Amino acid sequence: MTRRGAWADRAAAQIPRPLDAPRGHAPGHDSDRILLFGAGPAVGWGVTTHELALPGAIARAVSARTHRGCDVDLTASTAMTAATALERANDRALERYDLVVVILGVNDALQHTPPALWRASLADVISAFVEGCPVGTPIVVVGIQPIRSIPAFNGLRGASAERHAQLLNRETERLCGNEQQATFVPLPAPTPSPSDKDRHRTARTYHAWGQVLAHAIVPLLTVDTRLDGDAWHVYPVVGTAGSMGAAEIARQRAVDELAPPGLATTSRLQHILLLAQQAFGAQSAMITIIDRDRQWQLASTEAAVELPRSISVCDLTIRGDGAMIVRDSRLDARFRDNPLVTGTPHLRFYAGFPIESPAGQRLGALCVLDGAPRRPSDDLDVDLLRELAHMVQHELWPSGSDSLRIG
Repeated sequence: MTRRGAWADRAAAQIPRPLDAPRGHAPGHDSDRILLFGAGPAVGWGVTTHELALPGAIARAVSARTHRGCDVDLTASTAMTAATALERANDRALERYDLVVVILGVNDALQHTPPALWRASLADVISAFVEGCPVGTPIVVVGIQPIRSIPAFNGLRGASAERHAQLLNRETERLCGNEQQATFVPLPAPTPSPSDKDRHRTARTYHAWGQVLAHAIVPLLTVDTRLDGDAWHVYPVVGTAGSMGAAEIARQRAVDELAPPGLATTSRLQHILLLAQQAFGAQSAMITIIDRDRQWQLASTEAAVELPRSISVCDLTIRGDGAMIVRDSRLDARFRDNPLVTGTPHLRFYAGFPIESPAGQRLGALCVLDGAPRRPSDDLDVDLLRELAHMVQHELWPSGSDSLRIG
């Protein structure tokens, strides 16, 4: 069994895994935001992009049922166990999620983690999400897949681990039955096709699993409190000039680590800005970064201008996870006395969408601005603004290595 385990570890090193940003995305309005957290199937073994792995599969399956957009952010590690998961759960900014999916247990089954330790550790992880996410956020806990369905463990070690996995799954189901916000969802073994016989996993596997999970996820999602676009937001304070709470410290660290884009990336960012400017008929478009006490521009269609954070409109945008639309700043109590409105550049119209690091910190915004207001009847494509913001994130963090640690 020891030799078999060593062989499996070497074989795993040869299996493709995604190297792109750890998220899945389905376009649409009023997007749902889901966190996928864990190991095993969450990592994306067998495919080279998370859009074909579980994040993308869940996003598309959920969106097809809700007819809304869906973003699935991923925090995963090949070595994560229930006992080590709590630290990673505490690393994530959780206040933006509508639902959390937890996938743990393959490593615990292989290591024969004692059931009492498994139950206590998993309870701590669930509690961390319950406490860190908005009140009432559903937690979906996914059962351990049949271990012998993993080609590397279809032997003696796998048979023993599979029996232990069944024991841990029973513990998980009982735990979720006692936790109001937690729902247990079994994960079936994938059904391989003849063309997949030499593959560890394929996009077809993740598509099937995405359908299974979406069937459980969609009834748990609520939309009655979702606000976006023209809604009058009342944002929680997640950081203002001089504020150094834990969330702001993590956000500022991500700002400090932001590498300047290369020449090729800068040209692509300019292309995105021109698309935004033309789509909204705006005088200018920019990608802003909110620093400790200032706003600076990563890219702009006009000359770069640095502003105090205290008067930045984008500073308010990053306090929410959706678009902020200001059709007429003179009619908006939040901005009518802002120096940018009362003086140069006499800002009247603003539309912005947050730009996030791979770990979820909102660092700045993609925004369009104009000196002329927009009427209530004017159609503003908030979904397009969101798509362009995602394009910016892809250019800045093509690999997303800050969030996905493969270990």
